[in-house]
Amino acid sequence: MINLDILRSKFISSYANVPQNLRKDIIVIIDKEMYSWQTAFYEIKEKTELGDKILKALNQLKLI
Repeated sequence: MINLDILRSKFISSYANVPQNLRKDIIVIIDKEMYSWQTAFYEIKEKTELGDKILKALNQLKLI
């Protein structure tokens, strides 16, 4: 089973290293919707259901 707290921590560490001007770039598509670094950060930080989906997708893509 995937530990979402570990994935959340990995994502936040990665996000901190993303240059400010790239944070509006799309990093993942969930259910035909595109999400930027900024949106993903908000959803993941707030521990929403969408944030969990984003974490799982990024993990599956080996981006975190």
